[in-house]
Amino acid sequence: MTKKKATRKIATKGRPITNRLKGRDGRDPVEPGAQGAIRAMKERQDRFIQAFTTAGTVGAACRAIDIHRNTYHAWMSRDPDFVVEMVVAKEEVADMLEAAAIKRATKGVSKNVYHRGEKIGTEITYSDVLLIFMLKGLRPEKYRDNYIPSTTDANMVSITTPERQKVVADETMRNLACQMEEQLCGVG
Repeated sequence: MTKKKATRKIATKGRPITNRLKGRDGRDPVEPGAQGAIRAMKERQDRFIQAFTTAGTVGAACRAIDIHRNTYHAWMSRDPDFVVEMVVAKEEVADMLEAAAIKRATKGVSKNVYHRGEKIGTEITYSDVLLIFMLKGLRPEKYRDNYIPSTTDANMVSITTPERQKVVADETMRNLACQMEEQLCGVG
């Protein structure tokens, strides 16, 4: 007994599929089979986003849902909704990593202590390097090496008081007066 392949016929009332009426937006309506493919792709994208927020890397997320990395790049280049979802997911991952770094830097992690190959206890170790990087990121004007404030930095607040501005202005005026006097008198 041979099995026959089930074929599905699309009712087009005798017209070829390409000559069907256009949709309201002027584009061809999506074929019934394509709707299922689009739905399946959206489900895979949702699974990818969930895997990415758990794993934190694109490679691990691709392996978790069994897709090639090129599929991810194709989604990024062709699907603006997916790009928006990835931006949100990356922010979630960054927040998760930042919370872990703060915890590791301030509360520490428990590590086993060994003596002659035997565990004799545990100790809590802190990460000074993580703490330094967190401070450099959160307060660059105070902790970052070679920090140059930009005029477009919306987070920068001037802490100069009017009294301090007057002192600086007076010192600047005195320096200019001395320079002019030296030039006029020929001293220096």
